[in-house]
Amino acid sequence: MEDRAEHFFNEGVAFAQQGCFEDAIVSYDKAIAINSNDTRVWINRGVALGSIGLNVLAVASFDKAIVINPDDTDAWFNRGIALGILGRSEEALTSFDKVLTFNPNDSRAWNYHGVALHTLGQYAEALISYDKALAIEPNFTRAWILRGETLDTLEQYAEALISFDKAISITPDGAHAWSGRGLALYNLNRHTEALIAYDQALALNPDLFKTWTLRGFVLYALEKYTDAIESYDQALTINPNDSFTWYNRGIALEQLGRYEEAVDSYDKTLTINPDADRVWFKRGYALHNLKKYSDTLASCEKAIAINPDYAEAWNLRGVALGKLGQHSEEIASYDKAIAINPDDSFAWYLRGIALDELGQYSEAVESIDKALAIDPNDCNVWYKRGNILIYLGRYSEALTSFDKAIALDPDNTGMWMNHGAVLIGLGRDADAIESYDRVIASNPDDAYAWTGRGAAQSHLKRYDDALVSYDKAIVINPNSAQIWDNRAQSLRDLARYAEAVESYDKALAIDPDDGNIWYNRGLALSNLGRYTEAVTSYDKALALNPEYIEAKEKREVALKNQGKKI
Repeated sequence: MEDRAEHFFNEGVAFAQQGCFEDAIVSYDKAIAINSNDTRVWINRGVALGSIGLNVLAVASFDKAIVINPDDTDAWFNRGIALGILGRSEEALTSFDKVLTFNPNDSRAWNYHGVALHTLGQYAEALISYDKALAIEPNFTRAWILRGETLDTLEQYAEALISFDKAISITPDGAHAWSGRGLALYNLNRHTEALIAYDQALALNPDLFKTWTLRGFVLYALEKYTDAIESYDQALTINPNDSFTWYNRGIALEQLGRYEEAVDSYDKTLTINPDADRVWFKRGYALHNLKKYSDTLASCEKAIAINPDYAEAWNLRGVALGKLGQHSEEIASYDKAIAINPDDSFAWYLRGIALDELGQYSEAVESIDKALAIDPNDCNVWYKRGNILIYLGRYSEALTSFDKAIALDPDNTGMWMNHGAVLIGLGRDADAIESYDRVIASNPDDAYAWTGRGAAQSHLKRYDDALVSYDKAIVINPNSAQIWDNRAQSLRDLARYAEAVESYDKALAIDPDDGNIWYNRGLALSNLGRYTEAVTSYDKALALNPEYIEAKEKREVALKNQGKKI
């Protein structure tokens, strides 16, 4: 009978060597039916079960061997591997401890001991285990790789690189070592070298989908977004169900402004992992860029339902509500973000913008000031503060805000533009011209800078210079009624009334519903003694604004000058 049991055992071994594990298990079962006390059979049966993914049954088989011989290190070792695959890391660790009790020089056991400790988050202890394995077997490639991965987890990237390089020196054609080297170099911000390492790994084994994904990270860091997407696509060809790769593909697509495709990638991610609050948020952000604000709102609601303390999602929700004109609800959303994180300067800033939209300018400034107390180095917040203070007529404070903004971003022409406008409001027209000149030096085709420059020159009674500035503006933008109106004013100041009327006519051809231009046209016509036409212009102004007192008064004067009774 024992010979027959040995026959079935050997038959099982032969099947296993051919990769026929199910047939091997049948043979081992036949051997056990004859002799159930042979630990070799139980161990080999367990290995065969593990080879086809039946690790729970494999553990039971190893346990049978251990009952027969509690000192069988092979049984304990293979039990540890199966338990590790099952995610039962503490039990796996116990199994490897048993092996090492019997054989403290088992490098493989020390290696897997390290794996179990790493899985349990005991990284420093895992390093000790890998070092034990390497002290016994210095050319143990896998231990060097795992040691490098643990060092990488500990953010000891330079040391990790040394470990991966050691693995490569032992096994130059080891794809995993090259991939690990790429990760260490990426984390050291040595992106070009990281890309070379990943390319080497994939040349050795093009089926490493994680390496394709990590290669995508490097290309993204190098701002090669199209190449990054191609790398992610390679990863997804191998493993189309990797949500992490779909997510990062979406981020790269956003960088290229391909928002529709980004949303599709995020949707793929959410099909695999519907509870990923960050992905719902990023999806909402892409939809915001597509100006699909209702859909943005819905995505934010999903993110918040999963994670009610997601301050960024509350902020984006507020932005979407603002775009939908729901400013009170918008402010409430920012208040939620601030309740979660009172030091969220962006939430305070957005809240200030919403209050500005509601015309609550003083409250808006208070919110903006909260943002600046947290982050005083955001030029955009200083700029917004200056703009709101203009509405409040607090020009000196507005100027201080624009000065702060410009100190942080001296090449921002928009800030210099408003800086000039405030200086005009303060009667500092010469200084305003300098501000507009800064804009024009950067962008000679900025019509509004030339217009502002003309206004400041006009205030200084430099009417000829003002006219030159307005003419420059009109060459750039001939379709601005305001510029034609300003030009006409300079012509009136120069007593060139007929030309002024022509300019007003140009302005009114663009915007016939501007009562002020009709009024100004009436003044120029009165200057020419063309009172009938002047009255017609004043009538146009009054038709647009019946309460236009100045137009009524000037109309009365024009009628008198015509010799008519009112």
